[in-house]
Amino acid sequence: MIDEADLWYCGGSPENWMKSIKYSLEIEPRFTYWGIHHEDLNNILKYLEDASGRELVGRYRQLIENLVMVFNKVLTIKKPNIAMFYYTSPVKGYIGAGLILSLELNPGELFWKDEYNQMRVMYPYRFRMLVLWLHETVLQSPNNVSA
Repeated sequence: MIDEADLWYCGGSPENWMKSIKYSLEIEPRFTYWGIHHEDLNNILKYLEDASGRELVGRYRQLIENLVMVFNKVLTIKKPNIAMFYYTSPVKGYIGAGLILSLELNPGELFWKDEYNQMRVMYPYRFRMLVLWLHETVLQSPNNVSA
């Protein structure tokens, strides 16, 4: 089944990944979140159009109202979707993987460090995932962002 999975490469800063990993270890064991920028939604929409076999059109409001329903339909009907957790800097590499369970639209809750720094939600579209694997260096030092 894993051989048939769609892979999502989720790159981000070590600080943001550590927030997501600490959430999984301390708040909701084995579950975590990752988010995407509003402008990254176009890439997701292309995937959804291809996967659902229909074009997603309409006004922005319609998109917001339908996005979660369509995305969850794709995730539950199609192949498993696995997110690969990836550090983008200072050390690049994979640090974990998770099974995407759902997408949530959350425009009102700050979660990651850069959101708190700017005091605004930067990643309103969030994947909720079951953590399948974390690199041993991350498990040994979850507070060390350069591990």
